[in-house]
Amino acid sequence: QYASQDVFVTQARYRLAQAEDAFRRQMGADLDPQYSNMPIELTETVLPPSDDRPFDKEQMVNTAISKRPDLMQAKTNIDVDELNIKSAKNALLPDISLTGNYSSNGRGGPFYQRQNIFQGDGTSSTVVNVIPGGLGDALSQTFNFNYPTYGLGLTLRFPIRDRRAQADFADATVSRRLDALRVRSTEQNIRLDVLNAVNQVENSRASVKLAQVRLDFSQKRVEAEQKRYDLGVTTIFFVIQAQNDLVSAQFSYLDSLWDY
Repeated sequence: QYASQDVFVTQARYRLAQAEDAFRRQMGADLDPQYSNMPIELTETVLPPSDDRPFDKEQMVNTAISKRPDLMQAKTNIDVDELNIKSAKNALLPDISLTGNYSSNGRGGPFYQRQNIFQGDGTSSTVVNVIPGGLGDALSQTFNFNYPTYGLGLTLRFPIRDRRAQADFADATVSRRLDALRVRSTEQNIRLDVLNAVNQVENSRASVKLAQVRLDFSQKRVEAEQKRYDLGVTTIFFVIQAQNDLVSAQFSYLDSLWDY
């Protein structure tokens, strides 16, 4: 048994050396010969739980729900779906458009004044006067609104049997329903994660207390068996058995501390 336990100790030492080498690599001290062989001293110890107050599970769940980014993203998707539903619903409603316009025109270039528009034979009449003009006249007439043009239009559209708009509205509604279910599922997963974490902590804390009780009883049993052996009322077998139980209790206590 001693030789077997000695093998376990040797294996544990090599595992510790591997963990230290990995830690040096993480710190970037593995390639520096000045620090690559320096021992690593842990400054934080594994302490037993000192606070026995129960956890406020609902408060922890609410804190997790308010800070989880995946839940915030899921709720944002619902807001986007609401806008898509409004847009798709508007496409199913009648659409009336009223348009109006007002413009001004100007004419430029020379003006040919004639006796009449046409002569008796249908040809152009004789030019009696030419009034010069150009771009300035056109701009002046435009900005003075001498030749305005008015326009008014009314358009009424009825979405009769608009299959595409109906399909878009149905898709937007289904998408919002799915996103609402995703939000609910995410909230349920968050709640379950928090409750599982709290239960694990409470379980580990209770395990440490029970391991401490077992360790105390094992220590008292060793002392009692040693006294009985000194008085000659028992054999060394029961003393060794009690010592083995004490070692097992110490291992269980350390394991519980590590889990906590």
